[in-house]
Amino acid sequence: MKFKTPEMAWHWLLSQIEQHGDLVRTEDGQLTKECLNLMATVEDPRDGWPLPGSNWNLEGLNRYSEQLLSPEIHGFDYTYGNRLREYPDTEGQYVHDQLKYIINRLKDNPTTRRAIAITWIPDYDIYNKHVPCLQSVDFLYR
Repeated sequence: MKFKTPEMAWHWLLSQIEQHGDLVRTEDGQLTKECLNLMATVEDPRDGWPLPGSNWNLEGLNRYSEQLLSPEIHGFDYTYGNRLREYPDTEGQYVHDQLKYIINRLKDNPTTRRAIAITWIPDYDIYNKHVPCLQSVDFLYR
């Protein structure tokens, strides 16, 4: 489904989860509702932040966006920004800036389907309790 604003997409996605989602108990014992294979395209992603009813505020969103883009870990086991900006090579050196690669790839070929970043590090994450919930990000410019 295609929506003009994030708020419109958010409301539709919530209604789909509520109507069609399945209750699942997570490995942490939390009860959640999930709906597989939903997709929403937002035409103007900057419009209308923060989303009404989302419990977010602009200050919190700005702090989160800084963490999401920063290679610094700031007191956590990991951050998405660290995994996206300093992904380790096979020798364990943090050298791959996946976001820089994706930006350059999309500039060189705007229709690429290969602008994908991952946050899952198998050598580390299969042995740890706290692992990324967000494990891959697929960037498309359409």
